[in-house]
Amino acid sequence: MKKGSHFSPEQLARLREGQRRWREEPGYRAKLASAARKRSNNPNWKLNLAKAARKKAATPEWRDNFAAAIRKRNEDPEWLKRMAEAGVKKHNDPEFRRMMAERNRGLAQNPAWQAAMAEFNRKMTRDPAVREKMAAAGRRQAQDPAWKERMASMVRERSANPMWRANILAEMRRRQTDPVFRANFLAGNRKMWQNPEFRAKILAGVRRATRDPSWLEKNRAHRDSMEKPSKAERHITEALEPLGFVFRGNQSAYRVAGHRPDFLDEERKLIVESDGYWIHRRPENVAKDAALDAAREALGYRVKHLGPEVNHKTPLEEIRDRVRKWMAEGG
Repeated sequence: MKKGSHFSPEQLARLREGQRRWREEPGYRAKLASAARKRSNNPNWKLNLAKAARKKAATPEWRDNFAAAIRKRNEDPEWLKRMAEAGVKKHNDPEFRRMMAERNRGLAQNPAWQAAMAEFNRKMTRDPAVREKMAAAGRRQAQDPAWKERMASMVRERSANPMWRANILAEMRRRQTDPVFRANFLAGNRKMWQNPEFRAKILAGVRRATRDPSWLEKNRAHRDSMEKPSKAERHITEALEPLGFVFRGNQSAYRVAGHRPDFLDEERKLIVESDGYWIHRRPENVAKDAALDAAREALGYRVKHLGPEVNHKTPLEEIRDRVRKWMAEGG
């Protein structure tokens, strides 16, 4: 066997013959695909394959050879080009995307797989060499216009998929209401901030950004955009203006008990708040909202809340009917 090779000359000859048949015999690919499907549905075959893989992976010499082969392959521009083309082709195949989505859903519901991946990620992120390699790869990708365009195209395609958006929102809601996730997330943030190196990097980045005129301009534009009413606020404004309410949510100078009310009827001393899901459903913000409502009521205002179920799709008359009832309660 040639040094550094995983195969004997006989095995290499068989592999080359298989590659030739793959390229030249029309029915050979279908035959192999059928055999692969049949094999992958055989639990014994999968079990034996996993055992063989674990046995090989436990051999230092095999791991070294495998790593060397991967490094050599990753330095081959022709191979990288073929892989990129194959990836794009697969990504554009609806059947392949459906199959991968089903596989990912199955893995996401497998506690053993989740635990194994979490442990693997922890080991990887503790290794400085791995972190530096990942950072270098990220920097290279960020400077590649073709890669950025592919990522932007993928994001646009996903964002246009209603099912994908619904799944993402459902997962975000689940995480926001999961005490374990929230506790782990906060603990992770605290741990990062207690790391002097991390703090130094963040502060250095902030100092660089605040000296950059283009960043300052972007930040001003972002602040201005945040002051603009959202789609839901514009819709509710259209519903409530005929009833005498004024949208005050983007008027910094107008505050009641230190905070800007969303909609205000000063004559009736009635405040209507439009509560978004992500902010106002958080436990810590529920307590803050209750305290703010109490402070405003102490000043003689009545405070009512349009919950997150009221948005830009809610019929205008339905919003008006709800607010008219609150107006009638005040006499």
